[in-house]
Amino acid sequence: MHHTNDANTFTFRDTTLREGIQVPGTRVSLDDKRRYIATLDRLGVPEIEIGLPDGVTACLELADLIRQGGHAVRPTALIPCYTTRWQTHIDLAAEHHMHRVDVLCPFSDELLRQTDHYGMTADDITPKIDAVVAHTAATDMRVSVACMDATRAPIERILDATRGLADKGVSRLTIYDSVGCATPTQMKSLVEQDR
Repeated sequence: MHHTNDANTFTFRDTTLREGIQVPGTRVSLDDKRRYIATLDRLGVPEIEIGLPDGVTACLELADLIRQGGHAVRPTALIPCYTTRWQTHIDLAAEHHMHRVDVLCPFSDELLRQTDHYGMTADDITPKIDAVVAHTAATDMRVSVACMDATRAPIERILDATRGLADKGVSRLTIYDSVGCATPTQMKSLVEQDR
């Protein structure tokens, strides 16, 4: 659970508390959240993905609980590049001392066809990611790019949009198998592309 730049080292990131434990209608008490964070901290889990800073108030509450409790575990926020409020999301994440932001971007044709939700085309991917990454660079937060539904996207689209991101300050690339269609071998092949 120790983070290094070694490609063979794993970093555990908990997502259980994201958007209120991810179970519709489920509420977790503030005391339970405190206990859960303390347990993750004791176990040495270094990161908690806690959600959208401007979408779910539970995210900001969790970030504040982590900071006020003096825990070593670090909060990560999700920043959807496809909304008009991404700057607000980043500013709130910085204000609440998030450790990292993950820039969420749709990559597959299936997601990009949902124009009423994502409102972007394949040609918009790189400019949108670049804008969010540049805005985040003015903060103390680390920045990652999260390729939504990457396992159903053309590999050339992923490679074109992600080349050079390290030079722009991106320290992590997340490949989402959003619908669970990739086998371990297919995921390994995707991750090893363009090394």
